Amino acid sequence: MSKRYYTICEGQSMLDVALEVYGDIDGVFALIEDNPELSSLDDELYPGQQLLIDSANEANEDVARYYAEEDIRLNSRAVAGEALVEDLTGLVSFDDIALRDVNDEILKANDQ
Repeated sequence: MSKRYYTICEGQSMLDVALEVYGDIDGVFALIEDNPELSSLDDELYPGQQLLIDSANEANEDVARYYAEEDIRLNSRAVAGEALVEDLTGLVSFDDIALRDVNDEILKANDQ
């Protein structure tokens, strides 16, 4: 398969990228292997950073395809204290989860 570049968004971690593009968190090892500037899981990523993605390394193609088809960008490092959704009407707490697409539109909110 082909290689491509992935652009990091604000707040993304290496685990976010691995799950999104390789379909499995084990993809973090492929990220480190394909991107010599990365040395460990603890490396900080910055917005606009380009990472080489080798799709031949996909561990779970179904998961990776789902994120791609739904335009979902994973972001587990939201700014502390910032609500994940703008309108908190009906949500129980700030711990609720909002799933957003690349246009920052809410796809699903988990209000328990």
